[in-house]
Parts: sequence; structure tokens; C-alpha cells
Amino acid sequence: MELLYTGDKQLLEKSIEVTQSDLTDDFNNDIVNLTNVMYLHDGLAIAAPQAGMQKRLFVIRNSSNPSIIINPEIVSFSKETILSREGCLSFPGLYLTIRRPETIMYKARNLEWQEQEGELSGEDAVMFQHELDHLNGILFVDKVSEFKLKRAKKALQKKITKNSKV
Repeated sequence: MELLYTGDKQLLEKSIEVTQSDLTDDFNNDIVNLTNVMYLHDGLAIAAPQAGMQKRLFVIRNSSNPSIIINPEIVSFSKETILSREGCLSFPGLYLTIRRPETIMYKARNLEWQEQEGELSGEDAVMFQHELDHLNGILFVDKVSEFKLKRAKKALQKKITKNSKV
């Protein structure tokens, strides 16, 4: 399992729901591989489509064991928004400031197929929304104007050029 990068059409596909019958040893191995891809690329989170797995799930790194989020959906979100600087494993080195709801209420399933509900705020809510976008074929570059995207790409190119001269 390998990380997919910008330009790969699989990143634009909507993922399919995980069913309880999907929870096999092979599926668990795919979760381990997906988690390893996240760690290998020093990510905070990874959505299955970023590694070519078109399933509605993502992994979020936390202090102990990674959280496996299956079939996530946002039930409600706050009117208050937050501006956050986001990066993406599939767009190495590119960072964009994106406005998202500050607080969300969500539901999802875990690996034991138990339904979970919760509330997230701040950076945790941003990360959840970013990964959920991947499951819907939406990329973080779709969330900004063409002008902001060009400016960010230009800054990245300058940084790359500067580092290559060192």
C-alpha cells in the first residue's frame, strides 16, 4: 500500500461504505498498512483513499493507539468558524489556510462495529473534516480560491528552489 499524490484520479473518487461483513482479517491488515503509511510519512491522519483504498474510513494519530474512524458523518456543526493552516500527505509541503466550522457533532463506527458519537472542536474538528472530505473526493485545494492556491504553490516552489541551492 502506497501513498497517492496530487494528480491521482483515485483521490477524486467518492469512497464506498464499510459494511460489517468487510471486517475480516484482510481488512484489519489493510488498516495496519494504512496506519503504517501514515507513520512512514509522519502524518497526523490519513484517509483510506490516500492509499488507494476506496472505503469510508480514516485513521487519526493520537497519543496512545491510532483511532480508526469508520463510516464517519457530521451530524451538525457550529455557525462559528475557525481559520486553520492545513497540510495534506498527498500534497507534500503545501499548506493552505482554510475556514471550517469550529465545532462538529459526528457519528461513526469503530473496528468492533460499535456506533460512536461525539463532539470535536478546534484542530480536532478541522482534522476530522479534512479527512471526511477525502472520503467524498474533495481535496483541501478545492477549499480555497485559485489566487490563494497559486500563491501557496509559488511559495512552495521558492522554498524548494532555495533548499536545492543549499
